[in-house]
Amino acid sequence: LVGIVAVALIFRDPFVGVMLTLALAAQAVPGVLLPAIPVGGVRIQPAEILCLVTLASCLNVTLSRWREFPLGRNWDLLVATLACLAVLVVSIAIRAYYWGQRDFAYPLLRNFLPLTLLPFLPTIFAKRERIALAERLFILFGVLIAASIATQAFTGVQLLAGRLEDLGLMQTTGVTRTVLWGPELLVILALLLIAKNGFRFAFSHGWPIPAVIVLLLGLMATYTRSFWIGTVVAIGALACFVDGVKGGVRLAVLAVPTLLLAWSAVYV
Repeated sequence: LVGIVAVALIFRDPFVGVMLTLALAAQAVPGVLLPAIPVGGVRIQPAEILCLVTLASCLNVTLSRWREFPLGRNWDLLVATLACLAVLVVSIAIRAYYWGQRDFAYPLLRNFLPLTLLPFLPTIFAKRERIALAERLFILFGVLIAASIATQAFTGVQLLAGRLEDLGLMQTTGVTRTVLWGPELLVILALLLIAKNGFRFAFSHGWPIPAVIVLLLGLMATYTRSFWIGTVVAIGALACFVDGVKGGVRLAVLAVPTLLLAWSAVYV
């Protein structure tokens, strides 16, 4: 029933499909709640099914507009998408039949499939309202992932079976380390999206401050120095660009003690 509702919403608006696909692919929705579907010896992930449905919805919308404007931008979208699909089919055919590597055909499809959505993104995000909504959803996904990472890393309480491994994290000598470039990148993206609005925005709206604390705790729980250094430098640079050097200094004066207090509280 949930799947039928999701498909109906995606065909009504491909934007919904892009957001749901991202949420599932980045593990903002725990994978254990959406088990993979075995088909022909392989296990198809729910995010891949949603990606296919979203692509079908994009093609449907493009074809409907193409009838009205046959020489407009939608024609370019259709040609670009068909070209992507043609390259995919040829690649799989070469792998499967010319090289005899049929076992690699499905992994090739799995890696190539999301790229077919790229030609449609300028149309899906054509309005500023869509971009703003997408940014809020990215931040929400990042907060959910960071809260899950921090809870399990600092308390040892496993919210859902295999959740830590799903997030690309592992325990080595008592330290949680990142082993994959996956969901933690959405945590970093959420931090950058908040920082790009500046110091004044964070204080005038209220929600960015607790969101940043949760995101930093989740990033801290990965215990990967490269993430910390890169993210802090990027946030500092954004703060200086948006609010000037004084804004960056004010942000540092506020953020460093707050983060130290939060970290101390967690360990206490």
